[in-house]
Amino acid sequence: MDIIIEKITGVKRTTGQHPGGIVVIPKNIDYSDVVAIQYPSDNVDSDWKTIHYEYDKYEKNLLKLDLLGHRDPTMISKLMEYVERYPEEFPFKEYEDIPLNDPKVLSIFNSVSALGVTAEEVLEQIGTTGIPEFNTPLGKEMLSDIKPKTVSELIKISGFGHGTNVWSGNQRELYLGNTLNNKVDFDLLIGCRDDIMLYLVNKGVDSLTAFKIMESVRKGRSLTTKQEQVLQEHNVPEWYIDSCKKIAYMFPKAHAAAYVMMALRIAWFKVYKPLYYYAVYFEVRGEAFDIEAMPLGYEAIREALKVANLEKEENQKRRKIDVKLDALIDTLSLALEATARGFKFKQVDLDKSEASALTIEGNSLYLPFSALPSVGATTALSITEARSERRFSSVSDLRQRTKISKTIIDHMRKLGILDHLPKDDQINLF
Repeated sequence: MDIIIEKITGVKRTTGQHPGGIVVIPKNIDYSDVVAIQYPSDNVDSDWKTIHYEYDKYEKNLLKLDLLGHRDPTMISKLMEYVERYPEEFPFKEYEDIPLNDPKVLSIFNSVSALGVTAEEVLEQIGTTGIPEFNTPLGKEMLSDIKPKTVSELIKISGFGHGTNVWSGNQRELYLGNTLNNKVDFDLLIGCRDDIMLYLVNKGVDSLTAFKIMESVRKGRSLTTKQEQVLQEHNVPEWYIDSCKKIAYMFPKAHAAAYVMMALRIAWFKVYKPLYYYAVYFEVRGEAFDIEAMPLGYEAIREALKVANLEKEENQKRRKIDVKLDALIDTLSLALEATARGFKFKQVDLDKSEASALTIEGNSLYLPFSALPSVGATTALSITEARSERRFSSVSDLRQRTKISKTIIDHMRKLGILDHLPKDDQINLF
């Protein structure tokens, strides 16, 4: 059983790479006549079916739309709810008006000082924990190497991160320099596919040829002998040509710019309105919580994070993937930062906690019911819906009016959440 568990851990549960991809078919044709279908993940109650053809099998005849869900727009939407609720606290009213070039916000991409903490306190050199695009180990490594100060530099770094064989084993060595070559200026590095065409046009290559070279490189097809000859004729450096040959995939600059703009706007809230930021982050992206350590404060969170990181190191040695552990490390890392900045997490409260949102009270955040182990969205919602009808009068009343199990009740009792409730309702006769 252990062997089987280890082999299937982390395996995708969906039946395709893009479960949000929608195929459009003419009205006079039934989809079952065109593609093989089945229920997704063996869910026979689903209203939607899934197909099992790769896109290139039908792209000449059918249209596919990738309508994929993204959490970052959800975060922005929820952050903007605070703007609408407390307009006097903000220098802007619309999402588009959030500044992209705020010096203090830009500084968290190369240090943690703007957060009012030290690197030792948060165990990080970079302040982008919890910021999309720049929260991963690779993202932070690139920021540490490059130390960006401008939006354009962040866009190029985003291109590095989304490309294949673009940064690591390629342009990282060119930028940092080594005994075999001199350090290449950052502005000359290839971050996005557009950079290739613009660079070649500036070198005098005609637009159509430059475009075809860009397309060949960004799709990982390297350079033809003729294309390489064109580059040499226009005095393109040998390191640039070699770099192009290594690239397997490149990101478009428009995508990178859109992602960076989103990251900067979320980062504005992290710097200037941190309590709102942490509340929204843990609601939208908090997939695992340490319900025991977080309410105890900084030292307990730091110790829990240390234990989790040691466990991850052991898993890496055994080549074991633990998605939930990774999610817990993300949560604890940001919780450590939040408590280092002076904020507190409070234990789940029957009267104050919400189903999945964190409740703000002063400088504290009440953890939601969904943070409890084994409590899903439906169960958490059943608690808040029952509470809205009337307060819980006893543990028995809580159990009867909600969908929580005896195991969850026992865990809540262990955490002290039920200390103020009697076990049963009693009727006083006198």
